[in-house]
Amino acid sequence: LFVKKIILWFSDRSYGIYLIHYPFAAYLKYINYQSNYILLQIFFIFITFLLSDLTYQKIENRFRYSYDKYPRYISLFIFALFIGLFFLVRTNSNFDFKFSDYVGRNFNSLKSNKIIDNQGIFVIGDSYSQDFVNILIDGIHIDKKRISTTFIDMNCGNLFLQNDNKLDKYRESNFAQNCDNTIKYNLVLKEIKENDLLVLASNWNVWSVDYLRESLINIRKVFKGQILVVGNKHIGKQSPFFIENLSLKQRINLKSTPPNYVNDFNSKINKSIKSIDNVYFFDIQKLLLDKNGKGIVCDNRGNLISYDGGHLTKNGVLFISKKLPTNIKKIIK
Repeated sequence: LFVKKIILWFSDRSYGIYLIHYPFAAYLKYINYQSNYILLQIFFIFITFLLSDLTYQKIENRFRYSYDKYPRYISLFIFALFIGLFFLVRTNSNFDFKFSDYVGRNFNSLKSNKIIDNQGIFVIGDSYSQDFVNILIDGIHIDKKRISTTFIDMNCGNLFLQNDNKLDKYRESNFAQNCDNTIKYNLVLKEIKENDLLVLASNWNVWSVDYLRESLINIRKVFKGQILVVGNKHIGKQSPFFIENLSLKQRINLKSTPPNYVNDFNSKINKSIKSIDNVYFFDIQKLLLDKNGKGIVCDNRGNLISYDGGHLTKNGVLFISKKLPTNIKKIIK
C-alpha cells in the first residue's frame, strides 16, 4: 500500500517534475557544474520535488477544480523565481560563460586560407589546435595571412597513413563513416606542401599516439619543412561559477589536480618523434603547471586560464604566450 502511494504521488506530479527539472539542469550546465558537488545535486533534487508538489497542489488542482485567481499568483511567483535566478547569475558574474565561442573563432576564419609566401604556418587538428591558433594570433601576434587551418576531429585521428582504413576499428562507429566523408587526407597532404611550418595539435588519444610516428614519416616524404607536434594539455575540471566567488588572493593561489594520462601521453609522443628530421615537440602542459605539478587555475590577476581544464580562455592564451620557450618561438617565427 505504501509503495502504491509513492507511485501515485510521482505519477500525479510527473509532468511538474519534468518541467521544473529542466531549468535546474540548464542552470547547472550554465555554471559548468561538476558531478562531485553532491550536496548541490541533492539540493536541486529536493527543490524540484518541492516545487512540483507545490505546483500540483496550488496550481494544477486549483485550475482543475476552481476558478479563482490564486493559482495565477503562484504561477507568476514561480516564473519570477526562475527569471530572478537567471539574472542573479548574469549580474553577479565576472566571467564570460561563452568562452567556447572564442576558442574556435580565429581557427574557423582561416580554413583553407591561401598563403602568398613561403612562410606559411599550417595548423591541423581539433579544438586543441584552435587554442594553438589563438596563441599564434592573440598571443605572439603572427599575421593571419601566414596561417591556414584544417579541422580533424580527435575521434578521426590527426594522422596521415597509407592505409587509413585500419583506424576504423578504433574510431567510434558513428565517426568512422563521417571521417571518410569529411576528411580528404590526400588533399590535406597537398596543402601541407605549400607551407613552411606544419603544426599538429590534438587531444591525442591512445591509438593516435601509437600511429603518430608512422604518420610523421609519411608526411616527411612529401614535406621538407619543420613540423611542430603540440602535446596534450589538461589541468583538471574547472567550475567558473564557484571560482568567481573566491577572493582575488584565493583565485591566484588556487591549484587543480591534472589527470595523470596527460604526462604519460606527452612522454610517449616525445619519444615517438625521436630521430625524425625537423620534427619538434612542444609540451604545452608544462606551462600550465606549477613547480609541484599542480594545475595553475588563474593568472596573477585572478583571471581564469581555462574554463573547462582543457581549452584556453583569452587570458589563458596570453598566459601561455608569455611563457613560450625560446626554441618554440624560433620555430614559429
